[in-house]
Amino acid sequence: MDNNASRPVNNKKSIVPIIFGVLVLILIVGSGAYYLGTQNTRIIDVNQINYSQPTANPENNTAINPVDVSTANWKSYSNNVFGLSFKYPSAFTVSDKLPTVKSAVIGASSNLVLEDKLKNMTLSVWVNPDGFGPFFADKVYEEVSYSDSKGIYVVRETTIPKNEDSIPGTTTIMTRQDLQVSGHNLFLVFTYDENDIDGEKVFKDMLSTFSLLNKAGVSF
Repeated sequence: MDNNASRPVNNKKSIVPIIFGVLVLILIVGSGAYYLGTQNTRIIDVNQINYSQPTANPENNTAINPVDVSTANWKSYSNNVFGLSFKYPSAFTVSDKLPTVKSAVIGASSNLVLEDKLKNMTLSVWVNPDGFGPFFADKVYEEVSYSDSKGIYVVRETTIPKNEDSIPGTTTIMTRQDLQVSGHNLFLVFTYDENDIDGEKVFKDMLSTFSLLNKAGVSF
């Protein structure tokens, strides 16, 4: 037999490096695509947004105001006697007993009530409420303030533990009698279902839309 006769070439060994190179290339391309995707995608947890204050835009560090978005379709209320206006959700109905002329008598029955019966939410605005009550609150806004950009906002608040005077199934928030407009004392009471986690946010959003026109007649 001729020992120098040609032998078949083993192609398996020559193919292995090619396959290995292709796999490495796929791994590099896939890793690069994943890295670019993570750099261009930002996840914002909406539960961390405070809707009562402007929020920074993470892309260009400019201020955005989510309150404008959440109240865009709300209705407006205004009263020229007290020089105030604000917005409220369209589902609320309005019972207005506030005076519309400055010569009207203002007493304990002078109030404004906005109610969403479906969600069990009520905002009551009382004028000069001394001599009636009492009100039992679960939270008190001890100190509030006002600016043209923020509306009415909370400076200091106190949470009161539930007790025998609390209204079952309801959370009640009220302001201290420190909002004086045009020589009159406004007292705000907001109630909502205690299981509604967005109840207080709705109230603060409404406060943020307040516009007090007669600045000279406003004090806190």
